[in-house]
Amino acid sequence: MKVSFISIIIACRNEEKNIKKCLNSLIQQNYLIDKFEIILVDGMSNDKTKEIIKKFQITNSKFQIRLLDNPEKINSFGFNIGIKKAQGDIIVIFGAHSIAEKNFIAKNVEYLEKTSADCVGGPIRTIGESFIGKIISFVLSSPFGVGGAKFRYSQKEEYVDTVAYGAYKKNVFDKIGLFDKRLIRNHDIEFNTRLIKSGGKIFMTPKIKSYYYCPKTLNKFSKQAFSNGLWNIYTSKLIPGSLHLRHFIPLCFVLGLFGSILISFMCPLGKWLLGIILLFYLVSDMFFSFKISLKGGLKYFLLIPFFFPVLHFSYGLGSLCGIINYCKIKK
Repeated sequence: MKVSFISIIIACRNEEKNIKKCLNSLIQQNYLIDKFEIILVDGMSNDKTKEIIKKFQITNSKFQIRLLDNPEKINSFGFNIGIKKAQGDIIVIFGAHSIAEKNFIAKNVEYLEKTSADCVGGPIRTIGESFIGKIISFVLSSPFGVGGAKFRYSQKEEYVDTVAYGAYKKNVFDKIGLFDKRLIRNHDIEFNTRLIKSGGKIFMTPKIKSYYYCPKTLNKFSKQAFSNGLWNIYTSKLIPGSLHLRHFIPLCFVLGLFGSILISFMCPLGKWLLGIILLFYLVSDMFFSFKISLKGGLKYFLLIPFFFPVLHFSYGLGSLCGIINYCKIKK
């Protein structure tokens, strides 16, 4: 296997609870320590994130760990700063909320060499650190919960439209540019869509393993879903065609609910329509909740059915709010 030089870029802000776990997983890689660098681009954190990183640099001085500032505080801007400073011929975009398996770098290099892909990655394993967090991790790892987002649950080797933490050949950025700095969210999805439209390929394999720490509370979970739905509309306004149909299914669900309720005040058809939507959703919800509980534990069964609608309704409501504000967003 060719020994490539790897640049791992992490854009972070206020990650004092997660950043040390993330960095520990990266310095424990079974890859030559002089053949990779870690570039942290901090979005002007006002907690102890930078202090933790600086201490980590001192205690692990044999590793190439650099800390840069991101005055714009936006992750897409931060990743661009890191890419411009990167020395590697392979660039890995990683998350501060995540940890990597020991062979994470080696497997990325291996699959970039053995496939015709311009980017490779693996499905993320979602970790919940509390009882509620565990339920949220189940929901975010279910096809019913996240639809066609294969990077959250697929265990199949295949070419895909996006991955969570991609390893890119550096010339990809020379060819199609950097991340769109206007996007607070979806910058990776938009970039990967642009990559595919330019003729590039993205390959996903379960042999590339990383783990993502999901929200611990229902409140944070619903806020995250709302924000994701909101930014789907903003992203579509700024860069038309950058997202896929699956990103708007929760919006269709919410519109179907509100629409059928409105129609029900005018004619009986609305009540039938509302009943059909709710019955179909309830059956699907209970089926997938029971399926999950058989693997994860029956103790979760009573709560899981409530978390799927929180995800879908919050996500769809966020998209609906995005549409209401649509005309306010400038290209």
